[in-house]
Amino acid sequence: MYTEQDVIDYIKNTLIIKKTRKRDYLDPRNYLLGILAYKYNYNEIDIAPLLKIERSSVNHAKKQPYAMLSIKDAEFLKHAKEVMEIFPYDFPEPKVMNPRDYYEKKEKITIYLDKEVHESIKGIARASKSTTPAILKNLILTSFKVMNRMSPEYNANPHYQNGYFWGTRTAQLIDSTSYKTLENAIIIKEQLLRDFEEHFNWDMSNKDYAETRGTVDAFRDAQSNNSKPNEQRSDSEGGT
Repeated sequence: MYTEQDVIDYIKNTLIIKKTRKRDYLDPRNYLLGILAYKYNYNEIDIAPLLKIERSSVNHAKKQPYAMLSIKDAEFLKHAKEVMEIFPYDFPEPKVMNPRDYYEKKEKITIYLDKEVHESIKGIARASKSTTPAILKNLILTSFKVMNRMSPEYNANPHYQNGYFWGTRTAQLIDSTSYKTLENAIIIKEQLLRDFEEHFNWDMSNKDYAETRGTVDAFRDAQSNNSKPNEQRSDSEGGT
């Protein structure tokens, strides 16, 4: 099992971004780029600055893994062997889209944030070696998932939602926090909840309690997801 951050770390620290047309670099780069695009829903604008290439290059490169794997291209299989073993993925067939359809289906959103919130988001982007637009997009997508699974009580509680969203991001960077593991983080946060209840008689109507409850639930969901069998890995390994 691997995460979005594992892919980005490999690109930054092992693949090492460079300018070249040699396939021994481009093939594994395109494989990893394709995973970000198809598995983690990064758009071309998010990926381009990560790999220091133009958006138009991303559009072409992300389609290469499927094309090369479908014909079992010998050079591609040789060059991408290592990343295929570390990051197995069954690439979907790229959809052919009319340029007009692409722009009709995309909407640009402009938002204004307090400086403190903006700096926090930029800090998360730096820590995860991502971009601010990518972090914001992931937060929005996460919010949809959270709102769909919440009970009405939690869904209507903005403090719980805030705690859950930031708990989700913290879980992705857990190794670099003082918690070190999700298990430790859950133990500490649940003890804090018990202290709130015993010493202050707080419940979900209290901001700090609701945010902490949201964070605990996010940690538990992340822990549950990490412990599930990686069905995608098995499928991909069986296919290659």
